[in-house]
Amino acid sequence: MNLLPVGNRLVVKQLKAPTQSPGGITLPNQAKTVSNRGEVLEIGSEVDPKKYNFVIGDEVVFADYAGVKIELAGINYILLEDEEILAKVVK
Repeated sequence: MNLLPVGNRLVVKQLKAPTQSPGGITLPNQAKTVSNRGEVLEIGSEVDPKKYNFVIGDEVVFADYAGVKIELAGINYILLEDEEILAKVVK
């Protein structure tokens, strides 16, 4: 990938929204939503590791309209500031 964040930003690859409900029902196009979850791919040099414990590969949750959405080589990325990330998914 040729996308390196500057400052306190992170590059997040947006995950695909589910196409089925938890019960196994296939969702129609009208019911599908844009995913607000993603995988951290790159971390800017000014992200404070003591305040935010992000590592590459973390799955994070962000607000619907957070960050700057870009498409590069057919893949959707979001440039997020560290404070725009709402939660880290712990598995």
